[in-house]
Formats: sequence, structure tokens, C-alpha cells
Amino acid sequence: MSGSTFPACHSLGRYRPHSLTEDIPTHLNSLTSLRVMRIGDNGLTGSIPATFGNLVNLVTLGLASCSLNGPIPPRLGRLGLLENLILQLNQLEGLIPAELGNCTSLTIFIAAKNTLNETIPLSSAISLLNVGNNSLTGQIPSQLGYMNLIGNQLEGLIPKSISQLGNLQSLDLSVNKLT
Repeated sequence: MSGSTFPACHSLGRYRPHSLTEDIPTHLNSLTSLRVMRIGDNGLTGSIPATFGNLVNLVTLGLASCSLNGPIPPRLGRLGLLENLILQLNQLEGLIPAELGNCTSLTIFIAAKNTLNETIPLSSAISLLNVGNNSLTGQIPSQLGYMNLIGNQLEGLIPKSISQLGNLQSLDLSVNKLT
């Protein structure tokens, strides 16, 4: 399944649930025409390959409900066309890389139920953010339509600007240190 075998592959759908039980196959990084990769709901282990940052045509990256660990690779910030990044229900840890702010098309970021910490440095294009049940700190982004920040360590005042968000449809800030 190398890039030379499927050079024009545009979509890699989900394998049967739990049919992959090893590290993410490294040869997937050679599928440079790939636009959609959804391989979640499997027993994948190891870390997200930094070389996924070379999949410059990727619009959707879905790696939810696996057993992935380690950090989110900063090189994913090279994916200028990326709109959907779905990473929830893994064992990812560390920072949400500031480089993801370079993904100016990124509108959906879901990374709930990991062990991410520090702040939320994401693109202003984000409209759906679900990072509940992590260990995030810092300020609350103010440009969102859907925001689930339950169970983090956010502190300080809830920004008044939230009341001016015309697109905000759902907000969950429970189990934090907000005043």
C-alpha cells in the first residue's frame, strides 16, 4: 500500500473497527494525494507520525478512539488545507502545538479525553472545539460556535466577549476554575 501503488488515492476510509492493532503504518505518509484519512476506532498504538505533516492535500485527519500516545506533532501545522482534526479518546499528551495555528482552514478540532496541557493556541477559523477532559490552562478562545472545555484547569474570568459570539450555539465550561 505504498504511495507508488496508489499514487492518486484521495480517501482512506475506516478499516473495520479494531482491525488495526499496531503502530500507524509508516507507508501511509507517502499517499501525498490523500484528502481524507479516517482510521480511528482501531487498536492503533504508538505516536502520530510527524511525517503526516507531508500530506499537504489532507482535509480530514481522523484518528479517534485508538491507543495513540505522545504529543501532537507540530509538523501537522504544515497542512494548510486541513479542516477537520479528530483526535479524541487517545492517550495524547503534552502541548497542543502552536503550529496548528498555521492551519488557517482548520474549523473543527476535537481532542477530548486525552492528557493535553497548557494553552489552546489554535487558528481563528475554528468554529467547533471539543477538548474536554484534558489538563488545559489559560484563556478561553472567543471565536467559536461550539465549545466544550469541560474538565480542564481553565482559570480566571469568563470573557465578556463570549456574550458577543453570534455563532455560539453550545458552551460547556463546567469542572474548571473559572469565576
